[in-house]
Amino acid sequence: MPRIERGSRVPYYRQLLQILHRGIEEGRWKAGELIPSESALVATYGISRTVIRQALDLLSIQGQVRRVKGKGTFVVEGSMWDVSPELSGRYEKLSASYRVHSILDNRITEPDPDRRKALALGQSATVLHVVVTSSRADQPDEVATFSTFDVVSKATPALEELIRSGRTPRFQVGGPAVPVQLAERVGLRLSHSRTTLSSINCSAAEAKIVGTEPGTSVLCFEWVTYDVAGRPVIAGRSITKEGARLYFAVPHRAH
Repeated sequence: MPRIERGSRVPYYRQLLQILHRGIEEGRWKAGELIPSESALVATYGISRTVIRQALDLLSIQGQVRRVKGKGTFVVEGSMWDVSPELSGRYEKLSASYRVHSILDNRITEPDPDRRKALALGQSATVLHVVVTSSRADQPDEVATFSTFDVVSKATPALEELIRSGRTPRFQVGGPAVPVQLAERVGLRLSHSRTTLSSINCSAAEAKIVGTEPGTSVLCFEWVTYDVAGRPVIAGRSITKEGARLYFAVPHRAH
């Protein structure tokens, strides 16, 4: 039976995803059948439920399983094409054309209930709350995005020590995106993000910040970012009026 390689640089959730995917492809679990429960996967592989849920969520997004509350996770009938939209490339490369334009907030606080749930935090946990605007490198004087980041206080030992002393990281205006600066300053090592993209009508306050009219339709990104150990460490939201600059790579795989 395949095992989770503890010394591997591949995150645990990715290893489990590969194990379950292979089991489905090889017919170990057939269409309509249940794959092992979360409890069974915990017992078999010795990994957390958070990691297991990440793998199952990705399997569901890929259309290989269907999760039914109170019943379990069922294998679904394979389609002719698998479609999995994704922004491709390293985060540093994808964000390289944007720079921090201004820092509107940078403090330690309690997360709101939705962020607390997304980050799997206890009631007493705190986050680093950062609010920034960003501009394109080729148009440094014009605000392109307005973003909020809630970072788990214990995301890295260096960040935890800094926050325990009552301080917050110093972010550089004109520097790279907030997660990239956190990687440089406190050793945050990120793996991937689960992102929801929607079109919203921006509020009067948001419109003033990004330089558009209230009620204008803008793109809204909401995401949870995971570190290389598979832990959710950042929850964020960003609005942008730069929809024309968004591109997706959509790979297809025939059965």
